Amino acid sequence: MGETIPIAVVGMSCRMPGGAPSPEELWKVIENGMATWTPVPKERFNEKAFHHPNINDPNGTSTHQGGHFIDADVQDFDHAFFHVSPHQAAATDPQQRMLLETTYEALENAGWSRDAVAGSNTAVYAASFTADFDRNLYKDTLDLPVHYLAGSEESIMANRISHVFDLCGPSVALDTACSGGLIALHQACQSLTLNEIDAAVVVAGNLTLSPDHHLGMGHLHMLSDTGRSYPFDTRGSGYGRGEGFTVLIVKRLDEALRDRDPIHTVIRGIASNHDGYTSKGLNYPNGQSQAKLMRTTYSRAAVRPQDVAYVEAHGTGTVAGDHEELQAIADVFAGPGRSLPLYVGSLKGNIGHLGNGSGLASLIKAALVLKHQRIPPVAGFENPKPGLPLDRLNITKTLIDWPHAEGVIPRVSINSTGFGGANAHAIVEPAPLVGLPAPHAVDLAEEPLLFVFSANSQASLLAMLEAHRD
Repeated sequence: MGETIPIAVVGMSCRMPGGAPSPEELWKVIENGMATWTPVPKERFNEKAFHHPNINDPNGTSTHQGGHFIDADVQDFDHAFFHVSPHQAAATDPQQRMLLETTYEALENAGWSRDAVAGSNTAVYAASFTADFDRNLYKDTLDLPVHYLAGSEESIMANRISHVFDLCGPSVALDTACSGGLIALHQACQSLTLNEIDAAVVVAGNLTLSPDHHLGMGHLHMLSDTGRSYPFDTRGSGYGRGEGFTVLIVKRLDEALRDRDPIHTVIRGIASNHDGYTSKGLNYPNGQSQAKLMRTTYSRAAVRPQDVAYVEAHGTGTVAGDHEELQAIADVFAGPGRSLPLYVGSLKGNIGHLGNGSGLASLIKAALVLKHQRIPPVAGFENPKPGLPLDRLNITKTLIDWPHAEGVIPRVSINSTGFGGANAHAIVEPAPLVGLPAPHAVDLAEEPLLFVFSANSQASLLAMLEAHRD
């Protein structure tokens, strides 16, 4: 596929660790360099019961503790609001339920009502990965609920959103592990470029409800001993798991400007590839393949990598991953003709590794970086790993101003890799000032403002009021 057209992100929502149920709250976590690690909540599972001092024992793990968890009761769900019966709701993966909620929030953020999108040629692309709810169900096959298949199948993660909101475009769930979110976004951008759809909802969700993935990833030596992620730091020997939900609403930029939609950021270019055969194995990262993808993305977007000041890296904190990725970034972005300093960061120091949702979470961070024109610190970064190409790039420990250069549009690159060799890369930039609706300033001291709240039940109304209290 050749050059890509600009795609506008007109709506976005998220639920992240650290008490961050929105992009605005997530920015507070990011700009302050907060790390959101906690022990595993007791209502999830007893992680101590699965600890084993022998790293090679198949029945336990010695390499992980705690993680990064959203601050919410995963059992809460207003089933009537989404026209889901109580029996269906009880048999539905909480990941699906929370994606319905965050999709509604993203549509609200875009200023789109349910009636406005009903029947539209809007696609849904969902990145899936972990299936803890499904695994837990099959541990007691004599007590499987009637609706368990529709409540736990990966395909339904996209299909249920299309059904509930009456979205009639393609409805696709895909799994490329940790790069899934950004690859789902790539699929959406391709469909928009080809005029197959009018808009797309791109989602990813991940909850830690079972120790199964802890055990499997621990046996592959992918996880850190402490459960924390330390991107680029000497303490990083693996990554800490995180959970969260991200939803983006995207459409063609020219149509977003025509329709006077809010535009959070513009996707200037996006592409994906695979490592192919590598001598070091399926799960070993390949920096050369990542560098090739970066160059392809910039070539298609007709943008110079030398003009990009900030790269949001995959940055898991693993020894091999950090070295391969940063070498690729330095080779592509720090070449001849660079006048700006080059900064690299990673959200995983703040909220851990969200798996399939990590790429979309990084894109939301990139949009916030462009909005605030600040480059945030890498949480937990103190001492760089030996051998990183820090002579050609910078990792900041403090919040700094964006390094502007005359005539250069501020842009952020987002890199995402999957442990099976599937990679994705995206370039984002601010919305054009021409054609945007003028902001409406309100003097809050002038007169009181009336806020009207409505909900489907008293419990939902009280929860909404509490969410807006501050």
